[in-house]
Amino acid sequence: MRHPNSELPAPNLIALFGPTGSGKSDLAEALADRTGAQLVNADAFQVYRGLDIGTNKSARRTEYKLIDIKEPNDSYGVGEFVMDASRILAKVFSEGRDAIIVGGTGLYIRALFEEYREMASSPDPALRKELSQLGLNELLSRLDAVSPGNRVDRLNRIRVQRTLERALGDRRPLEFALPPFKKVKLGVEVEPKLLAENLDSRVIKLLEAGWVSEVKSLLSKGVLEESPAFRAIGYKEISRYLRGEITFEGMVDLVQIQTRQYAKRQRAWMRSEPKMFLVKRAELGTPSVAEIEATLNRIKQISNQG
Repeated sequence: MRHPNSELPAPNLIALFGPTGSGKSDLAEALADRTGAQLVNADAFQVYRGLDIGTNKSARRTEYKLIDIKEPNDSYGVGEFVMDASRILAKVFSEGRDAIIVGGTGLYIRALFEEYREMASSPDPALRKELSQLGLNELLSRLDAVSPGNRVDRLNRIRVQRTLERALGDRRPLEFALPPFKKVKLGVEVEPKLLAENLDSRVIKLLEAGWVSEVKSLLSKGVLEESPAFRAIGYKEISRYLRGEITFEGMVDLVQIQTRQYAKRQRAWMRSEPKMFLVKRAELGTPSVAEIEATLNRIKQISNQG
């Protein structure tokens, strides 16, 4: 397969998936430095502005697409992601460049690579504006009329509104298609004990970097605890600490446990992902030259087979 605008081979679309704390961003950035590839975020919470420390955004975030594109009270889901990503990838492909999709939200990567279309489309801005002006009781009344028996949390206004948006929204299949990249899916694998130790220490480092102050600032700016962004690990727990409901030590324990559990779920997803090839990292941190070379060779091998 060749690029339609040149005699060069078609560029690669590389997914770099892995559990949180596995160093996938470090590896992705090193690969981008070598290949000139465009980095595209596939983390469901790094799309939110202001969630910087807790989501461990890269210091090189400006080099990524789809980071810092939403306000914390806004919703963002897989349907919007695949539409946004497909537009970006069309431009990258036209330039003859590789693209690296990097993040830990497995459904985003699978939906994009497998070109899932039976998903919720982006919410209608006019409908969202109209519903945002209604009180909770009126939202519930309208929701019950179009979706009786729904199981939404009836005290959570944001979830009620989002459920109503989906019920009233356009249910046609998404219309998108990826350019004919050569697709390569890599899963970053780290020895579980090493990963768990790294995750526990990372929670402490993020707190030392000002995570509590970040949450306090978001709350002071009107970000709601029930907002979509605060589903990210740690934000609700820190909110509880700030209210005095739990001790600092108790909060740390909860965040560490939830982070390790999340990494375990991500590893399970990685093992179930179709056509994913594993890349083992013996150490964390900045990838070595040998590790980068081995990964590039693996990408080339898979790409040539495809």
